[in-house]
Amino acid sequence: MVEPLDDESAEVGKHLIIDLHDAQRLDEMDHVRAALRQSAEALEATVLGEHEHEFPEGGGCSAYLLLEESHISIHTWAEQGYAAVDIFVYGEVDPSPVLPVIQKAFEPGRVEMKEHSRGGLLESDRYMRRLYKELFIGEIWGKGNQDAVNVALHPEFRDSRPIESFPGNREGHGRMAADWREIFPDMQFTVQSMIVEGNVLVGRYSAVGTQQRGYEGFPATDAMVKFTGTDWCTFAEGQIIKWDHEEDNLGLIEQIAEAANEAEAEYANEAEAEAG
Repeated sequence: MVEPLDDESAEVGKHLIIDLHDAQRLDEMDHVRAALRQSAEALEATVLGEHEHEFPEGGGCSAYLLLEESHISIHTWAEQGYAAVDIFVYGEVDPSPVLPVIQKAFEPGRVEMKEHSRGGLLESDRYMRRLYKELFIGEIWGKGNQDAVNVALHPEFRDSRPIESFPGNREGHGRMAADWREIFPDMQFTVQSMIVEGNVLVGRYSAVGTQQRGYEGFPATDAMVKFTGTDWCTFAEGQIIKWDHEEDNLGLIEQIAEAANEAEAEYANEAEAEAG
């Protein structure tokens, strides 16, 4: 039985960045201070300290709350009606309750908000690499292990280029890998390189093995063949949900065809020798 990989990618916190445009009361220090304190209350956070600075001649202000859970800060440009709000919280704390507090306090004409996961990117990268190398290549394709299929592939998995014999879903992919192992039972895969960008992993691999069952119209040749390929794996919820792939199938067929032709010629020569 194949166990799910330990997900070492747990984020350490969430970072909420809010831009306020055409906002009001940005030069009122008492009001800004109160808005930050109300934001901390909305988070049910513990305030450890605070600091503020008011710029002269209505130039806005800066305020900062140090929280046990991290921090809340605001920098205002009153003459432009603009404010930059920054909320960073650790662990499972949800920063989103701050938004309605900030909107009510400053009545912006337009709000832009971005949320970032902090601390998990490197580990997520590592998790995707491990799943691809250890489960997708190592177990599913390297061993034909059907237990690994449900662990590595998402329930809504789709093959972007399915072949007629196997549906492009998770079950079909498992069957295709198992069929491949029957054709090339000793095939060994080696991951040459991996690149991760966001939730997409691109993997380059090489493979070598003997053809021991018919393939693409050719009989079993027992010939040692090799080829290379590239996978584009899109991840969702810790599993591969979409698979795009390119492999040197033409080169593989050419090797098998050459071996089949050599075997046929050898058989013909033996038959001719026996007849003569």
